[in-house]
Amino acid sequence: MEHVVYELNKIGSELAVDAAKEVTAAEPHRPRLVAGTIGPTNRTLSISPSVEDPGARNCTWDSWFKSSAPSQGAI
Repeated sequence: MEHVVYELNKIGSELAVDAAKEVTAAEPHRPRLVAGTIGPTNRTLSISPSVEDPGARNCTWDSWFKSSAPSQGAI
């Protein structure tokens, strides 16, 4: 599904913004905001893959950040 990551995230964000605007229009005194997230990924950034080395990671922050660029651009 990598080839549709941008499109899925873009459409998902647009739907969320539209829903927030619709609800806010009904209750303008309570504005709604939309927050996005990136994921899921095939890498774990918060847990070490090695019991012996709790600081070990199987990818760097920079490599993960670069690989998640399509999602970031869409939200």
